[in-house]
Amino acid sequence: MIHSSSVIDNKAKIEYMDIQPGDVEKTIANIDYSISKLNYKPKITIQEGIPKFIEWYKSYHKIP
Repeated sequence: MIHSSSVIDNKAKIEYMDIQPGDVEKTIANIDYSISKLNYKPKITIQEGIPKFIEWYKSYHKIP
């Protein structure tokens, strides 16, 4: 498992709150439909993708 703090050198400040209007209580991520019907073939794992996204984001927004 990848932790964002290991990629961005920063620890998240977590403040737990009651559910807010518009919050989704439960989600189930499943790409089986996309794989079978749309011929979707992921090429990058989440472990590779998160650091790449953070690198792009910091570069795009000029964050040191």
